[in-house]
Amino acid sequence: MHLVAGTAGPTQVQNESYVQTLLPARLQAYLDHGVTTVKSLGDPTDLILAARDEVEAGVLRGPRILAAGPALTTPGGLPVDTFCVGVAWCLDQIVREVASPAEGEATVDELAADGVDAIKFVNDGLGGAPLMPPATMAAIVDRAHLHGLPATGHASVFESDAQAIVDAGADGVEHMFATPLSGPTLANALLAADASYVTTLTFRQATIPAPNFADCLANTAALHAAGVRLVVGTDTIGLQPEGATTHAELALLVAAGLTPTEALRAATVHAADHLGRADLGRLEPGALADLVLVGGDPLADITAVTDVRWVVADGTVVKVP
Repeated sequence: MHLVAGTAGPTQVQNESYVQTLLPARLQAYLDHGVTTVKSLGDPTDLILAARDEVEAGVLRGPRILAAGPALTTPGGLPVDTFCVGVAWCLDQIVREVASPAEGEATVDELAADGVDAIKFVNDGLGGAPLMPPATMAAIVDRAHLHGLPATGHASVFESDAQAIVDAGADGVEHMFATPLSGPTLANALLAADASYVTTLTFRQATIPAPNFADCLANTAALHAAGVRLVVGTDTIGLQPEGATTHAELALLVAAGLTPTEALRAATVHAADHLGRADLGRLEPGALADLVLVGGDPLADITAVTDVRWVVADGTVVKVP
């Protein structure tokens, strides 16, 4: 999801104003819906890290934030010619264009020194956008791993774009692609790499034609049937309701063939593994005490997750009836 820039807009004024005026209520909305951890991808580093640290310090109330800072893309790649077009601040703060493996490594070094929690890069041929060369993707992933950071890649349309991300050694792919899966090659590669697929079906449903979304559901079903680790993600921006979109994502996973139990695992233990956080998403000794109590049995009916009664985040009650 995009906690700051994707919701605020591409300019510095929009982002700084949003953080001061609207972000606190949006963070509270996540907690109210039982979402206790979010991963935010593609934000200005200083603003998202300040929000993360304020939540951790208890100055700002909200879910635990894991932040990647800006997205890395090839020169002219997404979202240079879409979200950031004509906005110099966006091209510097929300996305970074890297023209070579060495530039990719240097950018990862910079972000790691800033204190980000993960690295995101873009390899997406949407609208004919240029793709990131495999050597650059591999350099970014290797450098991220050198710093102990997970690295994931964005691909939204073509299976081949997702395959290239996995081939580069990434820990996962963001966004279910909207063209039909051609066979078992991608699933086998994901399984061999122990990599995750973050579904973002709610955003895909809201932004692409119904036939293409049907392909997204079919791809989700096929990857799940092959045993790929699916992870709940929403790509939430300002047009989508915070937290409620997570509930909708769970329902769409069930519609794609997961059982309610499997869908809930995609939002908890599988999501924690994708984030590299073994202390999250589990009810066991040593894990952080994040609990959500709902009015019903979500293992029988996934829509029961919408009736959130109590929320505990890191041992603190943050919502009561």
